[in-house]
Amino acid sequence: MIHNLLPQSHNVVALVAILVLVVIAGATVSGQNNDNTVGEFWPTLSGHIQFSDNWRLLPFLGLRKGEDYPYQQFFAGFGLGYQLKRITKPHWENIDRDKEYTFVFGGGYERLQTANAGKTSEENRLALQAVAALRPTSRLLASDRNRVEFRWGRRRVFDSVPQFARRRV
Repeated sequence: MIHNLLPQSHNVVALVAILVLVVIAGATVSGQNNDNTVGEFWPTLSGHIQFSDNWRLLPFLGLRKGEDYPYQQFFAGFGLGYQLKRITKPHWENIDRDKEYTFVFGGGYERLQTANAGKTSEENRLALQAVAALRPTSRLLASDRNRVEFRWGRRRVFDSVPQFARRRV
């Protein structure tokens, strides 16, 4: 990738500079190790099902759990999207097929169940989203995403939230 961006004489200098930066960054990060650091594992399963050239379904589910504190959240949902007018300008193909279209409209539903220190909350979310994209050059993608989310459910505010914030929510 670097050899495409820089003239031939600068390739070696650029590679050496990148190597030095990686070594320095690795040294400073290794100095931040702490025996008290706890890892977290958040399993998530998601799929991408393309029905035809223009329709897709995105089912997902997952679990988030804090290791240092009593927090657990289960979430599941799906999204349905319609892709309109494929970008025809020659470019590198993107792994996200939505970025291959000039307009994408979608909607979805998500359910969350959260438990924290013995208190539970349930939340439902319905989202609508529209994305417009433009590819002025083969390597540049400009896009604008607009999203509206509706939320409802049985929520209990946790004790860590100040009283004044509870009234504003």
